[in-house]
Amino acid sequence: MSGCVMMIFAATTVDPCTEKHKGCTDSCGITQSQSLRRGVERLEAENAYKRCVKDCDKAKADCDGKAKKP
Repeated sequence: MSGCVMMIFAATTVDPCTEKHKGCTDSCGITQSQSLRRGVERLEAENAYKRCVKDCDKAKADCDGKAKKP
Protein backbone atom coordinates (compact mmCIF):
# COMPACT_ATOMS: atom_id res chain seq x y z
CA MET A 1 0.00 0.00 0.00
CA SER A 2 2.74 2.48 0.88
CA GLY A 3 4.30 1.84 -2.54
CA CYS A 4 1.13 3.04 -4.24
CA VAL A 5 1.02 6.16 -2.15
CA MET A 6 4.61 6.98 -3.06
CA MET A 7 3.89 6.44 -6.77
CA ILE A 8 0.89 8.78 -6.65
CA PHE A 9 2.87 11.42 -4.76
CA ALA A 10 5.76 11.21 -7.23
CA ALA A 11 3.39 11.63 -10.16
CA THR A 12 1.77 14.75 -8.72
CA THR A 13 4.90 16.74 -7.84
CA VAL A 14 5.21 19.97 -9.75
CA ASP A 15 8.37 21.75 -10.74
CA PRO A 16 8.75 24.79 -8.44
CA CYS A 17 10.09 26.93 -11.29
CA THR A 18 7.01 26.13 -13.37
CA GLU A 19 4.73 26.94 -10.43
CA LYS A 20 6.43 30.30 -9.91
CA HIS A 21 6.18 31.05 -13.63
CA LYS A 22 2.46 30.27 -13.67
CA GLY A 23 1.88 32.51 -10.66
CA CYS A 24 3.91 35.28 -12.26
CA THR A 25 2.05 35.16 -15.58
CA ASP A 26 -1.30 34.97 -13.76
CA SER A 27 -0.29 38.12 -11.90
CA CYS A 28 0.54 39.82 -15.21
CA GLY A 29 -2.93 39.03 -16.52
CA ILE A 30 -4.60 40.35 -13.38
CA THR A 31 -2.57 43.55 -13.57
CA GLN A 32 -3.52 43.99 -17.23
CA SER A 33 -7.22 43.53 -16.45
CA GLN A 34 -7.04 46.03 -13.60
CA SER A 35 -5.24 48.55 -15.81
CA LEU A 36 -7.90 48.27 -18.50
CA ARG A 37 -10.66 48.76 -15.93
CA ARG A 38 -8.89 51.89 -14.69
CA GLY A 39 -8.94 53.30 -18.23
CA VAL A 40 -5.39 52.66 -19.40
CA GLU A 41 -5.22 52.48 -23.20
CA ARG A 42 -5.44 48.92 -24.53
CA LEU A 43 -2.13 49.09 -26.43
CA GLU A 44 -0.31 50.40 -23.36
CA ALA A 45 -1.82 47.64 -21.18
CA GLU A 46 -0.90 44.98 -23.74
CA ASN A 47 2.69 46.21 -23.97
CA ALA A 48 2.99 46.23 -20.18
CA TYR A 49 1.58 42.68 -20.12
CA LYS A 50 4.12 41.52 -22.71
CA ARG A 51 6.99 43.06 -20.71
CA CYS A 52 5.69 41.41 -17.55
CA VAL A 53 5.47 37.97 -19.20
CA LYS A 54 8.94 38.45 -20.68
CA ASP A 55 10.26 39.11 -17.17
CA CYS A 56 8.46 35.97 -15.94
CA ASP A 57 10.04 33.93 -18.75
CA LYS A 58 13.50 35.26 -17.87
CA ALA A 59 12.98 34.48 -14.18
CA LYS A 60 11.89 30.93 -15.09
CA ALA A 61 14.97 30.41 -17.25
CA ASP A 62 17.15 31.65 -14.37
CA CYS A 63 15.34 29.38 -11.93
CA ASP A 64 15.69 26.37 -14.25
CA GLY A 65 19.39 27.12 -14.68
CA LYS A 66 19.96 27.28 -10.92
CA ALA A 67 17.96 24.10 -10.36
CA LYS A 68 20.16 22.14 -12.79
CA LYS A 69 23.43 23.17 -11.14
CA PRO A 70 24.80 20.61 -8.67
